[in-house]
Amino acid sequence: MDEVKPSVVTVWPFVFSVPNVSVMFFTHTKADVSCQVPACINLVVGRLLLTVSIAWTVAEVEREEEGVLPIALAGDIDAYWADATPGVPEVGLRSALFQPTTGYSLPDAARMAEAVAAAPDLTSAAIRKMAETVSKTAWKRRSYYRLLNRMMFRACEPNQRYKVLERFYRLPQPLVERFYAGDATMGDKIRILTGKPPVPVSRAMRCLTEQSAFAVGARA
Repeated sequence: MDEVKPSVVTVWPFVFSVPNVSVMFFTHTKADVSCQVPACINLVVGRLLLTVSIAWTVAEVEREEEGVLPIALAGDIDAYWADATPGVPEVGLRSALFQPTTGYSLPDAARMAEAVAAAPDLTSAAIRKMAETVSKTAWKRRSYYRLLNRMMFRACEPNQRYKVLERFYRLPQPLVERFYAGDATMGDKIRILTGKPPVPVSRAMRCLTEQSAFAVGARA
């Protein structure tokens, strides 16, 4: 596996505003597994990025937290469920229900909760069967998102990845909203991949299949 050295380039700032509320959410995202930074340093870096790159001064910090989101590149969903404990319902991240590129799982969790509440049979076996069906269907339907992840983390140089994000967030807001919801249309998918990406074509071609994610020498 190619060595990827920690760099400030691997830390990406995101700012989210809440409609009708005078609160701003600021996150900084590290996407390279080799970039191991203590939590206390993470918070300092986040405040520096907010102050320097966006030219804002932090008046008050109401809450700080740290977490990890799953970003899927590939996987065998059938084998995953075959190894799961028989008859035991598994939901949420345990059932691989999350948006593969953002790692967000709350929408899937809410839909699963509604499905369970409306289910005519609430036995463990019945809920397990339902969860497995929903999980496999979602996993196969979201293969495009895993392809994008492989393009980002297997084909793109670490110091060029920010360009992919810069281009994406300049796309029309409705497209970005559908992408986050995991409902990108065929037109959206073509639009996202259209243009000159900071990814060599030869590397991109090697990332087309999910098996490529497990190849020896794949990038981190």
